Amino acid sequence: MPFLLQGGQAARAIMPTQDHALAPLPLLRGPDRLRLLPGTLWRLGPRALLAYARHRLNHGAARKTLADRGGAVDTASPWFDGVPPEHRARHALDVPTGADFDIRAVWEQGRLADAGAAQAEDFLRANPPFRGPHWACGQETAIRLAHLLHQGCVPDAAVAAHRDRILATLPYAIAQDNNHAISEAAGLWAAGLALDDAASASRGRALLERAVLRLFAPSGGFAQHALRYQALALELAGFAVRRARAAGAADLSRPALARLAAGTAWLARLVDRETGAAWRVGHDDSSALFGSLPQDLRPVLARAAASFGEPPAPPAFWLDEAGGFAGLHDGPVRVFMRLPVHRFRPSQADALHLDLWQGPRNLLRDAGTATYNFHAHPDAPDLARTAAHNTVSFDDDDQMPRLSRFLYAAWLEPRAMAASAGRLRGAYRDWRGRTHDRQVEFSGRQVLVRDDFDGRFDRAILRWRLAEGDWRLDGSTLRGPGAAVRIDGAAGLRLSRLPFAPCYGAWRTAPALEAWADRPGTMVTIITLQ
Repeated sequence: MPFLLQGGQAARAIMPTQDHALAPLPLLRGPDRLRLLPGTLWRLGPRALLAYARHRLNHGAARKTLADRGGAVDTASPWFDGVPPEHRARHALDVPTGADFDIRAVWEQGRLADAGAAQAEDFLRANPPFRGPHWACGQETAIRLAHLLHQGCVPDAAVAAHRDRILATLPYAIAQDNNHAISEAAGLWAAGLALDDAASASRGRALLERAVLRLFAPSGGFAQHALRYQALALELAGFAVRRARAAGAADLSRPALARLAAGTAWLARLVDRETGAAWRVGHDDSSALFGSLPQDLRPVLARAAASFGEPPAPPAFWLDEAGGFAGLHDGPVRVFMRLPVHRFRPSQADALHLDLWQGPRNLLRDAGTATYNFHAHPDAPDLARTAAHNTVSFDDDDQMPRLSRFLYAAWLEPRAMAASAGRLRGAYRDWRGRTHDRQVEFSGRQVLVRDDFDGRFDRAILRWRLAEGDWRLDGSTLRGPGAAVRIDGAAGLRLSRLPFAPCYGAWRTAPALEAWADRPGTMVTIITLQ
């Protein structure tokens, strides 16, 4: 049993009951669901709701549009590894995406990121349109098309099939208000250019223009609050723009290109220029396009810069209220904080998470994403939860309750947001009336984090997920590679190992420092860098 600091004395103490497996919490049910659902729908907005209604009403027509085009599905092909036999030859729109197999892993091989002509031909032979999981998603179809066009190994008939698959469910892409709207519009534009199909090219360009202006804030932050999906959106928008320029076709407008340039600058702030490593904020499914590696975003930045302009040097401090982020930058040290802001539906309950970097070393880090599908992986940790982040959680609750797998209710009420030289601040009030106010000060080799919390709860737990290494807790001070961490004001501390996903589809444990309080108050963390 660990030794903890309580009441100023080293004592043997019991950590309050908690779920270190981080299983998903039950979806919101009953009266609370009925009470909170209308407000959530209002926050989604009429545009998204109407687009989704069009998608549902159009489902039958879309299914007829995607009729067989000849050829039998090769259900024994390795392209279907991991897919239950009953789903391998189903109509694309009938394939379940949340069933007892992880379709994201299946889609990865169907993206054909490094395919040569022979591999592309084998894929198209085994997966005739529009059957099986590889045609189930318009975005995955757009990504595959981008790779095939980039490699120059796709016949016109296959380009047309990809175009038609994207067209069939465009209202769904628009309704998502996320990377789908960018990816599928870019895919449609590129397909139209490749086929000399002026109508598709014009429609794709117009949809991409609209999506960029809606989803990228002027500050550069993307609607999805996720670095991985911001990178993916920049990759596919940039690919379509480069194809249009090469063909001498109309480009995006100056305002849209300015948003994408701002998005590139935003991404550059979070990426280490020496290694390409970056804060894994938000959903991170390890997507990497055009032969890149997930852990190195330098090629992504290079392609974005070639398309939208070289990003400026990161500022000493920045506040992106629209995008939901703030940061400090001083030489090799970078501090990032997730703000409690949601212009669009939040992807994680991660408000006030803090990431700390010293050069390429991520000292205080995000836990990543283990899976999107807990039916396929019932033992996987839910790393979208508040307890999976470097912030304060109340009891076993998340900051927001879930209505469905990708939809939270009761979005947080921001109370304060600020950034200045060496200082950051963010604060929120949750749906149960509890508040958390985080203030960060950075000077020299020291980062001070003050967390004030109030409201009704049995315990408030502060967690710091640490870089791997030999960490040792001595009283109220934790010492390890590159830093010493002291927490004042806690009822108890413990060094533990908590769930961590080094990449999508894999998880293990990693070191973490936990501190807790059993009443409203303040905890102060002092991090001294070595």
